[in-house]
Amino acid sequence: MNQKSVTPPLRILVIDDEPGWCSTIGAYAELLGHDWQGATSFEQVKTDLQKAVQEGVPFSVATIDMKFEVGKRRTEVSLGTGILEYIKSNHPHIACIM
Repeated sequence: MNQKSVTPPLRILVIDDEPGWCSTIGAYAELLGHDWQGATSFEQVKTDLQKAVQEGVPFSVATIDMKFEVGKRRTEVSLGTGILEYIKSNHPHIACIM
């Protein structure tokens, strides 16, 4: 008998400073059967990552807007590469797509 392995859905954190893009990428993730959550600020990214770990359901993938920037003001991390560095330093198990 040939059994197909069933892969559980990925838990994806969609990171973009434009909420519309978070929704668009999230809609594609849903079409593929995955769970997603959007984050539009660095503070939200940190909070969401920590909360997911505490709840025992960490994210497995993060999509990151390379040109992530909140308006014109500089923040602790204002570009996608800074968010990538933060995730890889603090949550190395998460696969990142930029």
